[in-house]
Amino acid sequence: MKINVPRLRDDDLIKADVAENSENIKKRVEECISLQSYRYKNYNINYNSEVNLKIINCWIKENNIINEIIPAVIKKYNLTTRGIVSLIKISRTIADMEKSNSIEKHHFLEAIQYRINNYFDSETFN
Repeated sequence: MKINVPRLRDDDLIKADVAENSENIKKRVEECISLQSYRYKNYNINYNSEVNLKIINCWIKENNIINEIIPAVIKKYNLTTRGIVSLIKISRTIADMEKSNSIEKHHFLEAIQYRINNYFDSETFN
């Protein structure tokens, strides 16, 4: 997954707001990896990126809202089944980072934003 980060404005460098530090982010990522390893201990996989369609179907059955959104997303962004599967895997990872037991609508919408922003950025510069 590729995420484009916009340039900071000059006044952003001076802000007093404290962002999450690298150690906390590293800890959350390690916890996410550990969670995925535990979840898939009975399978021959380690990460969400390696799951098969049977597991993906279980995830989307947990949330009917995602089932309702998928056809509209396919149509609006002209995505293939492979593209939707990728979005669902990313959604599961976002949910894991938030320690959520299931993929929620906002996880799926966040994954769409990463996909769509990367698509338009690559189209602009190619």
